[in-house]
Amino acid sequence: MTMLAETITSFRHDLPVEEALLLHCANRSLPPAGIAEAENLLQEVNWERFLQLSYQHGVAALVFRRLNSHFLALTPEEVVADLRRYAILNTQNNLGLLHELVNTVDLLREQCIKFAVFKGLVTAELGYGDLSIRRCNDIDILVTGADHPRVKALFLSEGFERTMSSKSEFLCVQSGLWHKGRMLKIDLHWGIPPRELGIEVNPILQNGSSITLAGKVIPTFAKEDMFIILCTNATKEFWQQQLYAYCDISEFLQRHTDMNWKLIVTRARLLRCERVLLAALSIVKALFNSPLPAEIDARVTANASVQRVVCELLYQLFDHKIAYSAESRGGRRLYYFRSPSDYFSTLIDNRVARLTYKALISRLLRVTADAQGDEPIPATSTLSLLSAATRSPRILGLVLLKLYRELVAFLPDSKR
Repeated sequence: MTMLAETITSFRHDLPVEEALLLHCANRSLPPAGIAEAENLLQEVNWERFLQLSYQHGVAALVFRRLNSHFLALTPEEVVADLRRYAILNTQNNLGLLHELVNTVDLLREQCIKFAVFKGLVTAELGYGDLSIRRCNDIDILVTGADHPRVKALFLSEGFERTMSSKSEFLCVQSGLWHKGRMLKIDLHWGIPPRELGIEVNPILQNGSSITLAGKVIPTFAKEDMFIILCTNATKEFWQQQLYAYCDISEFLQRHTDMNWKLIVTRARLLRCERVLLAALSIVKALFNSPLPAEIDARVTANASVQRVVCELLYQLFDHKIAYSAESRGGRRLYYFRSPSDYFSTLIDNRVARLTYKALISRLLRVTADAQGDEPIPATSTLSLLSAATRSPRILGLVLLKLYRELVAFLPDSKR
């Protein structure tokens, strides 16, 4: 039995009643055995904690659908009423956001800007086939790096305000924009976070597709690229694991049974996020007992580093104490959270890029991103980093020593 298989078995065995029931209620495809197990859990559940988990993980509307359709007789009336109120408010919120999305698409088209909308309402439509189920808080738009300053200025002229400092924008490859009067948040991306992966965005925009919402054609990603980005979104931060992101993947898989896995793997390699794809799919399998294609299982089994990340993320999903324990180990810091120092270096596809990140670039990104302000954007290229290091012989010596030690530790392990 592999390390991952042992961890999954232990994870399922150790799950408290509320978490175990939440997984059943967040799964659209619940077999008879799962229904029977959920009915047993319903006899023991702490409803207050269960509701808290449902809201915390962004799956309350999905949970309401499940309880209402299968377990209504076993659920207290006040719990059903609470979830029903949330589902109604979520539907109203998403309809309001849809109105704003249509207006935003018209604005960008008037300026002849190439863009794509992703996450949020697009995921609700492509993954769930229902705009009322998924929680959507903002509009995510991807533009090219060349167009980003112009589009950002356009939104600012429309009354939006910045919510992120230059340093935060650099780390997240996006600008946060807020319109107080319209109560609208837009994340304007020129890249796909996390920055560490170096995901190529031009192939995504060039390979774009579209969907129709409220009678409006909305430019978005091709189906395969959208799925890969869903996997990236689920695993992009060690410290912010939420169940809804894995539900997005699970629902997408169940709704699109014709997925071309060979094409998906090829695209993931092109976009530089094959390891992220493997990790996210492994977690979906562990959470919902979803079968995966043999070629995906084989790739995960052959990669001990990906298995280790999956094991860590599984327990992080319901235990945020792990994120805070990472504080003492250093690592990449964003806001008041820190990811373990080896997290991103494990998920980066390219060996040289992983080594460079572990030895050098992670030092650059280990900064606190302020919520406001306008700090200078730090240098991004390896050449500029090395140039900075050469200004101090001592720093250069330490960098070269670190590179050497990392290389010695790195080369013998072909799976790292």
